[in-house]
Amino acid sequence: MLGADPARGGRDHRARVGLMLQEGGIDLRARPAESIRQYAAFHADPLDPDGLLDELGLRSVAATPYRRLSGGERQRLGFALALVGRPEVLVLDEPTAGMDPEARAVVRARIATERGTGTAILVTSHELADVERIADRIAILVAGRIVASGTPAEPAAGLRPRLRFRLDAALDAEALGSLSTALGSEVGVLDGSRYEVAGTEPTPRLVAALAAWCETAGRLIVESRAIGGTLEDVYLELTGAKGSEG
Repeated sequence: MLGADPARGGRDHRARVGLMLQEGGIDLRARPAESIRQYAAFHADPLDPDGLLDELGLRSVAATPYRRLSGGERQRLGFALALVGRPEVLVLDEPTAGMDPEARAVVRARIATERGTGTAILVTSHELADVERIADRIAILVAGRIVASGTPAEPAAGLRPRLRFRLDAALDAEALGSLSTALGSEVGVLDGSRYEVAGTEPTPRLVAALAAWCETAGRLIVESRAIGGTLEDVYLELTGAKGSEG
């Protein structure tokens, strides 16, 4: 890392790396403002602690002991501590775990900013939608082994294209059967009001048939897209295959 063995690197080498653990490593009595200022004092040219408090939404809990912070607030504090030293390498373990959508968007934006300035970033995460948004390259690990790697689009490229869509409300069993008949293919439920057409590739005719059925049934298509598979699909397929091999 950074041209040196991390195990033998000295203080100057360690100062070039920002580390965010998923949990632990912070005194339960520590408060966000004092923790960020303390970490800033370890570096010659740190970021402004007050700026990080504001950017990451920690100002309202700046004087709250760590033990009383929510899971998302703890994650944001850990992220701030990793950033404050202006690291050349960021190692982030589940950086958006436990965060609400607004905080997750802030962290994703900051990661994108760091990447844009040339910071090397290693993220480990089960939030695969986040990985698709922020990663340049990915590696999928199963049982400690890399089983797929490449750009976010590459591992999913081999999966069969399919049509996914979301309606304004969930369908009951009768309506789902009617839709499957109209499309000539089984419609599977992903979750809530999200569905996937199985057994056939997306075509203009299929999309038109879906729109026609929705018009007749008085349903609104909120979202639809033709995909070749997501990272979640790939991950589930690979982990399932691994499990079947024992």
